[in-house]
Amino acid sequence: LSLHDALPICRRRAPGSPAPAAPQQASAPVASALDPKQALTALGEARQSGLPASIQDMLAALALMAGASQEQVLTVGVDPQQAPSRPQVRPACAAEAAPFKMTNTDGRLNLGSYAVQAAVGAENFAYDQIAAHAQAVADEHNAKVEAGEIEGDPISPRPVTFRMAAALGLRILDLADHVQVNTYGWRRPDRMATSHTRARSFVYDAIRTRYPVPFNADDAALQAWREAVINEGTERFRLAAEIADSFMEPPAPANSEPAPQDAAPEQAAPQVEAAASMGSADASGAGTSSTPAAESTADSTSDVTSGATDVAPDAQASAAVTEPETSEVSRIGNGERRRALVEGDEGFEPPTPEVLSRFSALCEAAGFVPGPGSPLTTYLNSRFGVMTARQVHGADLDRMLAWYAAKGPRAAQMFAEHVAREADVANAG
Repeated sequence: LSLHDALPICRRRAPGSPAPAAPQQASAPVASALDPKQALTALGEARQSGLPASIQDMLAALALMAGASQEQVLTVGVDPQQAPSRPQVRPACAAEAAPFKMTNTDGRLNLGSYAVQAAVGAENFAYDQIAAHAQAVADEHNAKVEAGEIEGDPISPRPVTFRMAAALGLRILDLADHVQVNTYGWRRPDRMATSHTRARSFVYDAIRTRYPVPFNADDAALQAWREAVINEGTERFRLAAEIADSFMEPPAPANSEPAPQDAAPEQAAPQVEAAASMGSADASGAGTSSTPAAESTADSTSDVTSGATDVAPDAQASAAVTEPETSEVSRIGNGERRRALVEGDEGFEPPTPEVLSRFSALCEAAGFVPGPGSPLTTYLNSRFGVMTARQVHGADLDRMLAWYAAKGPRAAQMFAEHVAREADVANAG
């Protein structure tokens, strides 16, 4: 039945109107524009030749429109031996990757990545800054109008567009990029890194409290604002890193092993006057000592290490120093207690004179002098399970000294803080 023939049936006849006259002759059937056999043949050839699925789907739809049955469309061109029980499911889009990945499986930008999170946060912050500035401008104008200082009518804040917020957000991200790069020393920023989140927090705080965005400023003022925000953010980030770095401790002894659960409690170290038993600096000396290690002479080194680092092996054997038992444990930076490789263990190698000299120089730079009851003895006992520096495994002592040397000018101060911290822990216990 054609649409032309169906129209009279769909029309509602008005009451009292005569019935329509019957047609003189039946309308000729409308010929189909596409033969079902031709459509099925084209679909079968497309499947056998491996054409894209989108083309196969289009030909299948045409075959159904031409009058082919659903069974014919599903089976034409398909090998019965390999025909699946159900059509293969094709996802409409790729799955979203983890937030630490920049792209999804199809190569598109991962909208859930940390980099997008950074952009969203910067855009939100920028929008608030622009809106606050527009409100302040309107408030200032209206206050002058109300006070009679200027003529005119009150105004409303200028509308903020998302395009404006995105443009400012991009500039703010650039500031955070420079703070991250300057602090880390990298060549290029990484907005996927958590350190960029820290850099943005410093930039946001600087803009929010001390360096507001200079709207409608010239290029010179804009550049000055940019440099001020970057310099402040870099300085604060570096200072924060120093605070965190000051709590770090040298790596644990390489040959340390987990201590047994039933190990005896650690005994207080005897008070001896040895290389490891150097008197600690006072509160001011530990923090402000500026004596460089390079200034130590051979004589002062010998005095500082008397009884420990410069004692002959035979004399050391008879020294009145109680060596720790093999079950003794030492505390390392992460709070766990482990047993280090000490004198008497298989594989132990004593530190070389060069290593002992470097250790003496570090102690002198930190402000330690010979004396009984030194917190340095507690430090060596807590960390390595020994009483003197000569009893420390040479590789472990060298590794610790290398770690402090990498800290540069702050090495002596950090060493003094670590020794004092160990003494406080021991006294509290």
